[in-house]
Amino acid sequence: MESLQKQLIAACRELREPAGYHCGLGGGRQDAPDNILLLHRCWQQKISRARDADNLYHCRYVLTLNLKTTGLVCVNEKSFPLPEGYAALTYPYQSHCYVVDQNAFDWLIITFESGTPLSPELMYRSTRLNGSCYMLANRLLALYCEQAKAPSASGTELLQVLLLGLLLELLHSDDFINAENQPQNGNNRLHLFEQLNGYIFRHLSDPELSLEELAAKHYISPALLHLIFRQMAGCTPGKYIRDIRIKQAQKLLDQRETQIAEIAERTGFSSPAVFSRCFRREVGLSPSEYQSRQSM
Repeated sequence: MESLQKQLIAACRELREPAGYHCGLGGGRQDAPDNILLLHRCWQQKISRARDADNLYHCRYVLTLNLKTTGLVCVNEKSFPLPEGYAALTYPYQSHCYVVDQNAFDWLIITFESGTPLSPELMYRSTRLNGSCYMLANRLLALYCEQAKAPSASGTELLQVLLLGLLLELLHSDDFINAENQPQNGNNRLHLFEQLNGYIFRHLSDPELSLEELAAKHYISPALLHLIFRQMAGCTPGKYIRDIRIKQAQKLLDQRETQIAEIAERTGFSSPAVFSRCFRREVGLSPSEYQSRQSM
């Protein structure tokens, strides 16, 4: 299995960045994943923070295969480890981020859409990759590179089937770690980030939440707080909190059940005016414009 893992890492080097992150390869099957994109993330191509509405809050599934270096998955207020040799699936419209030492990691990321909702059993868990998973991932990657150059109806349909097979292997595995019953993380910095993330979500509605408070509550200096977020999340802690607030606001706006003033309050903005200004800066639309566009 180690040789299959090394083979997959080597093959990832052949992946090229797509022109866009929402237009992938799709086939004719309605019962399988569609619009598939494969991305390689490593110290040379780091995980970047979202800068636009589509990336902050999107309708795609994200399957992450960790080929090197233990990381952490933060989904809403929950977090769980993503050890080397494991995979985790993030579902559409989930507020999420991936935390890892960005100077020493190797991940294969597969994003896709599905007309049929996937089983919720893969939610909030990381699953060990067995030999069959590695073989399917290697075949999937090789075919994806072929189809990216010269797509064919049979090739893209086979791509769908291979990804479906990989997801089913993960679904039926009984070797996994979930957010409700996880071992203590051996990486102190990851464990600290996990605590920081939980604290942020518990106090997200508090407009007085400050970086000084966040550092003091966890007995670290502001300088170390910034270092941890820069290294693990690729952004400042202030940017991380703002992104989460915007994602939560988008979710509430999509539900169309809450007034904009109440959404501003629930997501920790000091006033509707401040909320509208920040939302427009991050998303490019005012909250009301965003809500109107979503209903079209």
